[in-house]
Amino acid sequence: MTKDAFQGFRDEVASALSAVLGELKVQTPVTLAEAPQGMGDLAFACFPLAKQLRKAPDAIAKDIASHVKPHGSIEKAEAAGGYVNFHVRFEEIAKRIGPSVDLAVKASP
Repeated sequence: MTKDAFQGFRDEVASALSAVLGELKVQTPVTLAEAPQGMGDLAFACFPLAKQLRKAPDAIAKDIASHVKPHGSIEKAEAAGGYVNFHVRFEEIAKRIGPSVDLAVKASP
């Protein structure tokens, strides 16, 4: 996946998380990390929210994941061990980079 395409996915995840956190009346920076292999593509840790929400991180992750609906390049969001793991929809990314790849192939000798 190209860096620009992945940045688009990261931006969509950050936007979706910001919307859900706003609905839950939670103010926290959206910090995304690479998810462990086989667990998704990006992860959001819910541990910092536990004290503020007075809930277990796993319960918070489940709540957040249930509010994130698949759209754009977000295939799904899953809760696992206090994290919300986001999976990229590769077909959407391919559509976004497809025209630039076609032009690069046609331009090469």
